[in-house]
Amino acid sequence: MSIAIESMLIASTEVEIVAAAKTPTVTIVAYTGGLMTVPGWGPVAIDLTGIDAGGDQVSILADHNASINGIVGQGRAIVNAGRLLVQGNINPSTQASRQIIELAQGGFRFQASVGVSPIEYQRIRSGDSVEINGRTIKSPSSGFTLVRASVLKEVSIVVIGADA
Repeated sequence: MSIAIESMLIASTEVEIVAAAKTPTVTIVAYTGGLMTVPGWGPVAIDLTGIDAGGDQVSILADHNASINGIVGQGRAIVNAGRLLVQGNINPSTQASRQIIELAQGGFRFQASVGVSPIEYQRIRSGDSVEINGRTIKSPSSGFTLVRASVLKEVSIVVIGADA
């Protein structure tokens, strides 16, 4: 089944900010490759072999705020060992960036969320298993959605992500 959807927001685990440099840097584990629960979608997994990670640049936003006020920086997304990683720079000229830097310097541990547009997905039935991202994922009793092909639109720094 191939269905175009405007966007889907999916969250993940960790963000590391280094603000001591002239240009602050950020390393983000944007998606760990497993099953997560996404509001409006339920359980979801993204097959990282089918993700278009945006080439040389992906926008880094605060809380999926896709306006000038939400810009945090930009980075390069790569798939490595069944995980989606983003390494980039924070542009400290926005209020969102300054607030994130200040909170990180104070010890706050941010999480991350990805904005993905699914291109092709399928429903995996309860009890079935699939091999993706270097692991076997067994479907929960409710089943889950497997995103086979997608486009990474942005990565957001958030307070609470959707997966464990």
